[in-house]
Amino acid sequence: MAETTKPLTLTDPDPLWETAGTGLCEQLRAALEPSAVHVEHIGSTAVPGTAATAVLDTSR
Repeated sequence: MAETTKPLTLTDPDPLWETAGTGLCEQLRAALEPSAVHVEHIGSTAVPGTAATAVLDTSR
């Protein structure tokens, strides 16, 4: 089966991404305790004022 790819669509910066990223990290920490010592919001949505793909990326 051939892979299909979707083109990336950048959106204008959204000031709510920071709050949403923080909330997602808190939820992941709570769900993964005690193994998730550190969860961080990363990627373009974590950089204020940057156009992004509107996907919240996290790293542990």
